[in-house]
Amino acid sequence: AIVGAAAELGLDKSGICRHARFAASGASPVPVRATPVESVLLGTKLDDGDVDAAAQLINPLLDPQSDLQASAAYRRRVAPGMLARVIKVAREKAWSQLP
Repeated sequence: AIVGAAAELGLDKSGICRHARFAASGASPVPVRATPVESVLLGTKLDDGDVDAAAQLINPLLDPQSDLQASAAYRRRVAPGMLARVIKVAREKAWSQLP
């Protein structure tokens, strides 16, 4: 993978995010936990706009390297979008589990 992302979250009965763990890989020498993104999204309903804006907070944590598959600039540009996408997928799965 050029860039990967992972999300694990928990919602309360009203759909508010009460637990969040997010990370990205491939955009730094080792996987990076996105704690600033987690902090911003805790206590929210994970609306698309909030998720998209919060995912940008991962950029300062990244140290991408260029290789034959992708440039460092490309990895830096793609990582926030990949993270936002995986958070939205996790949100949809969590919403489907609500009573």
